[in-house]
Amino acid sequence: MAARNDEVKITSDTTAKPAAKADSTKDSAKKPAVKSLTIVPDGFEARVQVLAPAAGNYGLLKALEGKLVYARFPNTGTVGEQPALYLYDAEKREEKKIISGVSNFAISGDGK
Repeated sequence: MAARNDEVKITSDTTAKPAAKADSTKDSAKKPAVKSLTIVPDGFEARVQVLAPAAGNYGLLKALEGKLVYARFPNTGTVGEQPALYLYDAEKREEKKIISGVSNFAISGDGK
């Protein structure tokens, strides 16, 4: 018996009652509006984009608008290779090495 994929909607729980307010200074702080998220698995295969980089030992993938930043690590048992940071441009479909000798990185809050 195979599982059936249905449209899944993820929304905030509106049935939960808010906790009693203990401090009046917290009352003035506004909470951001909760956005709903809809996940539609139907047709996923048609929306997937196969990336051009060859198979390897990748990690630390970070998605930016139209781009993917990731680290490529040496395969186990290789000698002389160093981890490197890469940028893949989805529109141009090209990979560019940013810097070698990097084992970790962070993207700024504004995604730049």
